[in-house]
Amino acid sequence: MDKRKIIIVAGVTLIILVLVGGGLWYVGWFSGKSLFSSFQTAQNKNNSGSSANNNTMPTPVTPVVVTTETNVLRLARLFAERFGSFSTDEKFAGIEEIKPLMTDTFASWVENTYIPELKSRYPKGFGAETTRVLHSTVVQQNDAAATVRVAVQRTVTSDSSGSLVKNTTLRVDMVKRGDGWLVNAVFDEGKY
Repeated sequence: MDKRKIIIVAGVTLIILVLVGGGLWYVGWFSGKSLFSSFQTAQNKNNSGSSANNNTMPTPVTPVVVTTETNVLRLARLFAERFGSFSTDEKFAGIEEIKPLMTDTFASWVENTYIPELKSRYPKGFGAETTRVLHSTVVQQNDAAATVRVAVQRTVTSDSSGSLVKNTTLRVDMVKRGDGWLVNAVFDEGKY
């Protein structure tokens, strides 16, 4: 590009910038506000601790009370999803990871009976199950034990049969140990 074209492009760019700046100044002048006043107000609201003009008192937060029933439902839902979701590629690691949520007796049954049964179901090739909780209900609860029914949707995938979706209900039996709850047994009730 020659010098003349560069000067023309620079001049046109300068004129556009002056017109845009002048237009913004004109709008700001006749609206009676600074162009940045809205931004500054929003910034002051976000910086509530640093603003000297902030005379409003913060609204106290009401503490959330988590009931024993809520704890039991959360554990049952989490456990049902993790216990029913696994893959042969990951060597059933998802089930292994939730062993701290089980009683010793149940963990022993899972290790010695349930996982070998799953391995025999998928002897070769790929197999996986994914479980999604649909809803859950506390059936029985006292200070020492609780039973929760969890409706789940299972997607079973294998090399031989493709994918199959099955709805079922699990019964999750829990016992209280110290301050927390542990899963003592899971039963597939097969109804939904």
